[in-house]
Amino acid sequence: MSANSVDDIGTMPTLPLLREGDRLTADEFHRRYEGMPYLKNANLVDGVVYMSSPIHTHHSGAHFDVIGWLAPYRYSVVVVAGHDNVSWRIDGQNEVQPDAILCLDAAHDGAVVDGGRLLRGVPELVVEVAVSSARADAGPKRALYERTGVQEYVLWRVRDDRLDWWALTDGSYQPLPADENGVIKSVVFPGLWLDVPALIADDMPRVMATRDAGLGSLEHHAFAARLRQV
Repeated sequence: MSANSVDDIGTMPTLPLLREGDRLTADEFHRRYEGMPYLKNANLVDGVVYMSSPIHTHHSGAHFDVIGWLAPYRYSVVVVAGHDNVSWRIDGQNEVQPDAILCLDAAHDGAVVDGGRLLRGVPELVVEVAVSSARADAGPKRALYERTGVQEYVLWRVRDDRLDWWALTDGSYQPLPADENGVIKSVVFPGLWLDVPALIADDMPRVMATRDAGLGSLEHHAFAARLRQV
C-alpha cells in the first residue's frame, strides 16, 4: 500500500512512515511517530530523522544499568525528576528521545512534562547509551544538546568501551575530569558520582558503592538541603 493510499475501510488516509534521513518539522515527525506504535526509538535533529536499529541486548543491558545508577539520586532529592526514553520537544525542528534524563522540577525552573506526553524546557543532565546510534549521539545530538544548553551530557559508547561526560562551560562542552580512581563527579548534581572503569568492566557492585558514597557526601547533603529551602 502506498503512502497516499487509503486503508482497508477506504475512508482514512494512511500516514507516511518515518524513514532515516527524512526532513520534517517536529509536528509532522511526532504525528508520524505516533502512527507507528511498534517503533521504539526515533529522533529528529535539526529537521532530519535518525532511527536506531532494533534494540540489541548490548543496549538494553547498558540502559538498565544506567537507570539503576541514576534512580537513587532522583529519589534522594525530592525536587529532582527522572525520565527514561521520554520524547523531548526542543523546538520546531527538534524532537529527541534521550535514554535517560535528570532535571530539576518545574518549581525550580526545570524541565516540565507537557500534558503528560512531551518534555518541554531544558533538562540539566542527559545520558545516551550508544550502540548503533553512536555517530548520531556523538555528532548531531551532542551539538544539539550543547546549543540547547544541556548543562551535562553523558555518552556511553558501549561497543567502544568508552564513556564521555561533558559539562557546558562558556557555551561549549568540556570533558569533566575523572579522579585518580576513574570516578567522575557531576557539577550540576553534587554527589552524583560514577566509577567509569567499573561500569565498563560490568562491576556493578563497585558502581553502586561509588554512587552510594556520593549520596552520602557532604556536598550532596548540602545540595539537597539548599533545594528544600527554595
